[in-house]
Amino acid sequence: MRLRRKLTLAVLGLFLPPTAVAGIVLLLLHRRGVLEDPSALFTAVIVGLVTMMAYLALVARGLGASLVGTIEEMRRGTELMATVNADRRLQIQTGDELEALAGEINRLADRLRVAREGLDEHAHGATRTLRAEGARLSAVLGALVDGVIVAAADGRITLANPAARRLLNGGGSLLGRALVDFLEQDRLTARLADLGSAPGSAHRFVLETTAGVPLHCVLSRVLEPEGGLLFVLVLRDVVDERSTPEEGFILEKRSPVPDRLPGMGLRSGPRGHVPGPIRSELYDFSLLDEIERHVGPADRDHRLDELSFVVFDTETTGLRPDAGDRVISLAGVRVAGTRVKRRETFDALVHPGRPVPPDSTRFHGITDRDVAGAPSVDVVLPAFLAFVGHAVLVGHEASFDVRFLAPEARRLCLPSLTSRPILDTRLLSRSLHGPAAEHSLEALALRLGVPVVGRHSALGDALTTAEIFVRLLVILEKRGVRTLGDALDAVRRARTPTI
Repeated sequence: MRLRRKLTLAVLGLFLPPTAVAGIVLLLLHRRGVLEDPSALFTAVIVGLVTMMAYLALVARGLGASLVGTIEEMRRGTELMATVNADRRLQIQTGDELEALAGEINRLADRLRVAREGLDEHAHGATRTLRAEGARLSAVLGALVDGVIVAAADGRITLANPAARRLLNGGGSLLGRALVDFLEQDRLTARLADLGSAPGSAHRFVLETTAGVPLHCVLSRVLEPEGGLLFVLVLRDVVDERSTPEEGFILEKRSPVPDRLPGMGLRSGPRGHVPGPIRSELYDFSLLDEIERHVGPADRDHRLDELSFVVFDTETTGLRPDAGDRVISLAGVRVAGTRVKRRETFDALVHPGRPVPPDSTRFHGITDRDVAGAPSVDVVLPAFLAFVGHAVLVGHEASFDVRFLAPEARRLCLPSLTSRPILDTRLLSRSLHGPAAEHSLEALALRLGVPVVGRHSALGDALTTAEIFVRLLVILEKRGVRTLGDALDAVRRARTPTI
């Protein structure tokens, strides 16, 4: 049936039935002589008007809910297609112009996908060429015994070979860090100032690292094709010692914590898909309230696209930390802007200090044998917080994980997890798509076009949640949610069901 005919019949349905009923009632009352009394006539008219208005309101509400609900479903689906999930298609079955409009939108999306695939093929060809060139460059730099560093004009490292990392004892990646974090700041600044303005000029000198190790240095300037300035620094050990001290880091004068902890990662989790256990208490709103109380105005004003995030997840021996259940796996992945940095991950097994129940192993695949040689939470949690740094934590049903980790942090006198901002992807999705939509990890992944890999492993779920989160950020920005405060407000609104 065409939409115009539906609306016409709906309008007729609004007025004809109550008018007919009112006429019949008045006719019956008139024949019985009830309306001869003016007060009775007035009362009948008032009751009739109130009844008619109530009827009209109910019918109009139902009509509006049906029509607006279909339009809202189309709007949400089109938004997902245009922003984060180009493969999604509208499923509208109303038998009218709205269904035809949805079909046209789907056909337009198909044509855009074909065009995008053509562009992607060209981009992939260019990317393969760049990767081949990059692989050759990496092979050359990796074979050099001298350290090579390329830094931007502001002193941030944009490229470094393994020898440079060994010489500077950088531990993890040097990319994005400042040269002055590793070399004497005053002397390095003076050498940069003395460097000639002409590209290709070079200075040779000896410079000490912040640890007091002298290095032979060759510093030169290079101009990028776009006109930007780069510094190239070649390093060599003065005494030509190639041995490297054991890499590690120290947290608040604690014993050294290794930067590579034994982890299961995507290898954990049962074979095949096994639904996770039903969590009896998804949210502890008191934890969320405490987190919000500690977020100051300056933090709330930070733009989301300028923040660093760590998306995290845990696997546990059960659902109740108050009953003795403990964390047995902890993982996180860094997100910068709307990019998941898959090479910057934290992944560790944790010895829970108690047997792993078979019912728990059924879901995450972790056994007593797996955690037999794993470090305790006393080692893993400080290492994880060092990995997080000042980043904003993000989780799916994050309060569940915080309920396990927050007491351990307090016991170890570590910074409180509830004194830092934490975002929840389930509540962010609820704020965007309403309480009626499904917001489980699998449903969100399907809606946003995210592949689910390594389900029920801490790292696998963290990676899936991270991909979901960056897609939610795109939609949030489109909806006007641009700061951390805006996102926290959206989470708070999602906690209260709308009527």
